[in-house]
Amino acid sequence: IHNFSGLVSKGTEKLPHLRNRVERMMQAIQLRKAINYNIPASKILEALTAANCHEPYCYERIELLGDAYLKWAVSTRLYLKFSDFPEGELTITRGKIISNSALHYLALEKGLETYVRINPFVPGREPTDLQELSSKVLANVVEALIGAYYVHHGDKGARHVVEWLGIETGFSDAELQIARAGSVVSPEVLNSIDFEGLENTLGYSFRSRNLLAQALTHSSSRQASMVPIYERLEFIGDAVLDHLLTRHIYFSYKDLHPGRLTDLRCAALNSESFARAMVKHKLHAHILHESNDFHSQIKTYAKHALNMEENAIYSYGFGAVKAPKVLGDVFQSLVGAVYIDSGLNLDQVWKVFEPLLQPLVTPEAVPIHPVRELYELCDKHLKKLEWDYSLSGDLFLARALVGNKVLGRGTNVQKKMAKKLAAINAIAKLDKSASPLTPSQEEKASGEFSRQALHELCSQRGWPCPDYNTHSETGPAHAKMFTCTASVRIEQGEKQECIGQPRPTINKAKDSAARVLMETLQKS
Repeated sequence: IHNFSGLVSKGTEKLPHLRNRVERMMQAIQLRKAINYNIPASKILEALTAANCHEPYCYERIELLGDAYLKWAVSTRLYLKFSDFPEGELTITRGKIISNSALHYLALEKGLETYVRINPFVPGREPTDLQELSSKVLANVVEALIGAYYVHHGDKGARHVVEWLGIETGFSDAELQIARAGSVVSPEVLNSIDFEGLENTLGYSFRSRNLLAQALTHSSSRQASMVPIYERLEFIGDAVLDHLLTRHIYFSYKDLHPGRLTDLRCAALNSESFARAMVKHKLHAHILHESNDFHSQIKTYAKHALNMEENAIYSYGFGAVKAPKVLGDVFQSLVGAVYIDSGLNLDQVWKVFEPLLQPLVTPEAVPIHPVRELYELCDKHLKKLEWDYSLSGDLFLARALVGNKVLGRGTNVQKKMAKKLAAINAIAKLDKSASPLTPSQEEKASGEFSRQALHELCSQRGWPCPDYNTHSETGPAHAKMFTCTASVRIEQGEKQECIGQPRPTINKAKDSAARVLMETLQKS
């Protein structure tokens, strides 16, 4: 009887969770009915669930897929609809359509906020998701829904959701044909281009060589007054590459953690990768320009890239020498030219450019960004990493500091590059030294301040589970830093909240916040 009572008790404890799961699935089915396009309800539930819920699924992976799809679909329409818009105006217009604030508004129009969950389910506790929803979260959910439908129904399913949300993606056949013809280019310009050599390298024959001429024309070229420069084609090529490479990574590494998937996407879409492809296949020699500075930069970079070791060539933007921006831009414009010339044939674009980008990124080949790696090393040893910058002439000096100790230094004309070099310098020193970050005996005795320890403390004192929220997100895509808050309601409903230190992942940021809150609670 005693054992039976225990089994009943355990079963009773699970009932609220089971009921919650059923209710969530019913909500997903309800939303699927509103969208009026069938996919598994479990996939919709995934798109509605944040990682903080601690479920076996969350929207972070499919959100990346939907983000890239939406950018591509909207960019294609804008390029074809507004043939007189320069690249800058196209970018601004696209931003107004797919920005977080715009997607947030569309989500509210469809009532998506009532379906989203960002906090773990706690029996007997009223959900606070609605009060805590940010525009970023709702935008992520919109992109995740698009991604979910793309997974199951490809372009047709994803486009249905985009149109259901109220975002236009259509264009006329006449607009496409006008774009495929390209602007009229003078015979003088056409005769200056080695079309046969270029087409042999690409493995593609252009129907409209006007487009290829446009893709190669830099603003410094004397032909720029007679040919539209490459920037519009770069705009659409960037979106096409984002969609194709994100799709490739998503379906190639189905079990990869969302954070690592983001690392791969950033590495794959890095302009350094495109620049190296240009140099490796000698495409840079075909660019039409009249800039001595550009010629010198290209020559220096090409020599450096070709002399690098094979494994260093594909460091995906983490190398010490930065490629001239125009190389990556022209690579994207060539992608745009093939895309438009082929009648928007994505398979054809992939067939042409996938070989040029080899070897494609893999989880094994992509290193962790040195700044992020250094943060993780310091976090592991409970040390606070800080940065100090100074300017000497045209050079930035970056110093990585722990307390008053300088771990590494870096100097460069670019502040970000100086910071990266300082991180590389610090990591190299740490690898050679015994263990400069080893915690003191006092730190060891203080125990491991983590989310698990905080949960145990709350349980011991009869408090509800702590809440975690993202406070801020800073830094470029390849070196994001997150700051989180941790809070708990203690006696008489009083709320204790603390902010952690910036960390390279959300989970580490939550651990940092938990550590600060744990210390505060233990002192009280």
